[in-house]
Amino acid sequence: MKKKAKDLTSLSINKLHVRRVMVIDDSYIVRDYVKTALEEKGYFVIEAFDGVHALTKLEYRNIDLFLVDIQMPKMNGIDFIKTIRKMGINTPVVVITAGMTPEERIEVKSLGVRATSTKPFKIENLVRCVETLLNEKEITK
Repeated sequence: MKKKAKDLTSLSINKLHVRRVMVIDDSYIVRDYVKTALEEKGYFVIEAFDGVHALTKLEYRNIDLFLVDIQMPKMNGIDFIKTIRKMGINTPVVVITAGMTPEERIEVKSLGVRATSTKPFKIENLVRCVETLLNEKEITK
């Protein structure tokens, strides 16, 4: 009986430390690809298909990192990042996009975007980027 109680306790503790990553991309294929890779590493992944959809999911979630596409309908990635920054959310952001203009690159950098990944990307490089940024975030706490 003691063994079961110990197993349940460690399970509860581990669930408290699960890192949450929100993947915001209008492509289901990209979201699913990234979600699968991150979940295999133990992350909890929240998906959104554009910036407006992502904002509706912020209310009840404590997100540790955002992966954001730039070119999306309704609200693009830059407008999403501007909105969360105005809300006081300084969570790390990684941009995943098919391409950006030089002006967009300057703008996302000024908004505190920590890294960019150009599509098509190697998933192992993106996962390594996520792990690095989350480990940096943990050290600075």
